Amino acid sequence: MDNHQAARRLALLGDLIELVESQPFKSRAYHNASRSLKGLADPYTDLLSRGTLSELPGFGRAVLSKLQELEQTGRLLELDELKSKIPPGVLIMRRVSGLGAKKLRALYQDHGIDSLDALEQAARDGSLADLPGFGAKSALRIEDGITQVRSFFGRIRLPEARRLAVEVQSVLAAAHADATILTAGDVRRHMETVSTLNWVVTGRPAAGTTDLLVQQVSDCDAATEDGDGTLRLRFQDGVTGTIRFVHPGRDGWAWLEATGPEGYVQHVASCTALRDGDEASILRDAGLPELPAECRDVPSFWTDGVPDELVEWRHLRGVLHCHTDYSDGLATLKEMAEAARIRGLEYIGICDHSQTAAYAGGLKPDRVRKQRLEIDRLNEEYGGEFRIFRGIESDILADGSLDYDEETLASFDFIIASIHSGLDMLVDEATDRICRALAHPYTTMLGHATGRLLLQRWGYELCWERVIDTARQHGVVIELNANPRRLDVDWRHLRDLYAAGMKTAINPDAHVPDGIDDMRYGVDIARKAGTTPERVLNTMETDDLARYFQERKP
Repeated sequence: MDNHQAARRLALLGDLIELVESQPFKSRAYHNASRSLKGLADPYTDLLSRGTLSELPGFGRAVLSKLQELEQTGRLLELDELKSKIPPGVLIMRRVSGLGAKKLRALYQDHGIDSLDALEQAARDGSLADLPGFGAKSALRIEDGITQVRSFFGRIRLPEARRLAVEVQSVLAAAHADATILTAGDVRRHMETVSTLNWVVTGRPAAGTTDLLVQQVSDCDAATEDGDGTLRLRFQDGVTGTIRFVHPGRDGWAWLEATGPEGYVQHVASCTALRDGDEASILRDAGLPELPAECRDVPSFWTDGVPDELVEWRHLRGVLHCHTDYSDGLATLKEMAEAARIRGLEYIGICDHSQTAAYAGGLKPDRVRKQRLEIDRLNEEYGGEFRIFRGIESDILADGSLDYDEETLASFDFIIASIHSGLDMLVDEATDRICRALAHPYTTMLGHATGRLLLQRWGYELCWERVIDTARQHGVVIELNANPRRLDVDWRHLRDLYAAGMKTAINPDAHVPDGIDDMRYGVDIARKAGTTPERVLNTMETDDLARYFQERKP
């Protein structure tokens, strides 16, 4: 079990402790440990064996015992016991925005509302609004939240999907030593979220494979075999999997077909009847370009192909959206800089939260000055071999203005303008607010443009034609936030940016050192849109980027 899988279990344990036992302080300890676990550079199992995990903040005796239990058994007895004390539907209800532990407990203990269906009925018939602590507006928000939960159920984000894909492939490889095993479907195409995982395997299913999958793959609840030898998997949260076994020599077409999307497969099928050989030979016979799988969701690429060189990790010179413990990051400024440097990057842009974001420890002007002095000192230490750019993630206020006065704004090398509050906006309101921020002379970039959190909340709608036109007029870059919970701006809108002659910046929005590695998700998503290196701001060399920032300042 890796750090992220263990972190998920600790976070769920924290949720249930607050929900069932009403112990918020104990709950918070597990949530803090969960966040720290995600930020560890080494596997927690290695740190446990060396006895050094207890030296890190957030890993007290109780948390350590839980991690030792996970390492030894793969389960948490307390988590299983807490799950047994509440109706299964409550676990799904907890995903509805606006329902904290206290309200959830009252709903199922005092009022018998213990499922999403029952909650939806109560919201619609007006009885929810009459309950203490709710009201008509709260009921409407909860009804909207239920709609979101239903639309998100049965999907997982790309990192979770990739981890499951690797686990399944490892089990298959052990059971089918001589087989070719290929991951296909949405995972291969780098889709932001995934509902079904797909694999293609040469040969026939080995005896006992279904049992091995259930026993050895985390979150795999069931595995069955169809009459044709196809294996069907069911994971937690409604996610499914399909393992297709094919004759050797037919895996090329099977891989292409299982990768999708359906429209692309139909297009290839209309151009060739060849079903033998590898994928490349099938595409050559069809007279079609050999498209990277991630680019197959863009119909214009099917016949025209993609640029000769798509962006890769090696093209990136630095990262430009990172947080430190000056605001809500979990690492020091030096630790974040070193994390970028040891990854071979040449610069980092520090963008802690601005003062209005008090919930995230936003920087007051005195803290801005203190951080600036530390950045200057570190840059002197690096002697030009590595550079820290002074940035800020300035809140876009309700009227579209930026946080801070002009003198403070002028002290930064660059400014990412982002919305973090008042997200419940109509399309014209959201577009006006963002366009006013884009027109501000100190705005360098627009951060996570729609505010979406994948499988957690929808983003606000925008008139993209106006946003792109305003950004182009004022020379503002629209970032591709590479955090896999965001991946915002959507890759489909990247195509519109490039059509307008604009660049993007692939930014990690990192709050821990390992968060810098999320850039790889940003690169994968950027490739879906056919992004070339010259379309990405942070492929620029350090001196060129410094000049760019200076010339952008009013």
